[in-house]
Amino acid sequence: HCGLLRNFSAPLALSAVKTFLRDESSAVFVRLLVICDTMNAVSSAVADDLLRALKDLVGDRATAAAAVREHHSRGESYHTPAAPDLVVYPRTTAEISAVVRAAAERRVPIVAFGAGTSLEGQVLALHGGVCIDLSQMNQVLRVSVDDLDATVQAGVTHRQLNKHLANTGLTFFVDP
Repeated sequence: HCGLLRNFSAPLALSAVKTFLRDESSAVFVRLLVICDTMNAVSSAVADDLLRALKDLVGDRATAAAAVREHHSRGESYHTPAAPDLVVYPRTTAEISAVVRAAAERRVPIVAFGAGTSLEGQVLALHGGVCIDLSQMNQVLRVSVDDLDATVQAGVTHRQLNKHLANTGLTFFVDP
């Protein structure tokens, strides 16, 4: 919502605040406006420092390469692309925790990126930051045929899960 609020004119935003002041959600909305107003793009010094820290954590799976950042600047939506400053490819939950901790220490926003099929703009890095690409976390951890249940990592694709299920008599359908 911050990106949408930034596009409003000041009088329109003030009008929206006055409208919301009439109900109980006003405090949340006003805080949202204040948070949005204080968010700035990540400085190059902070991005460089964070890239060094991420490279210490995951090696060459952290990058600031323009082509990689551009790929992570959009999903499948009509929204204007917004590239992150850095992209990191963790392989474990511990690596994700370390990346989030490093970003939080520097007050850098993070965006999770799965297959890039977002229709609502969730993968857009409106304020720069770190994109955590989950594609390398692609393990099927457990399948329970009796419970019709599977535990997978975030990067497992529909096709990959169905290939894993091939000899079980189960299949994973996409919702209609």
